[in-house]
Amino acid sequence: ETAKREIGEEAGLHDVEIIGWLGKINFRYRRIDKLVLMTTQVFLVKALGDTDAIQKEDWMNGIRWFSFSDALDEIEYEDIGKLILLAMKKIRQENL
Repeated sequence: ETAKREIGEEAGLHDVEIIGWLGKINFRYRRIDKLVLMTTQVFLVKALGDTDAIQKEDWMNGIRWFSFSDALDEIEYEDIGKLILLAMKKIRQENL
């Protein structure tokens, strides 16, 4: 339920189905003079409603839909790429 709420709040997609948890990613980045440690939980989610209605916040840079192959080409972090491959495997195995 938390993932659904976050997707609704962050992207404006409210009609979604959580397929399953894929894993977590730990990030480190600097914000002004502080080191920020962040853990992101990643889920495979099926959008059921209008997927063209993604709401973009000012801090969201380049949010858009990708095909699997384009996502793998564009991704900058290896651990996220591994989760994308895991999602693709799950979709194929379960005929989603």
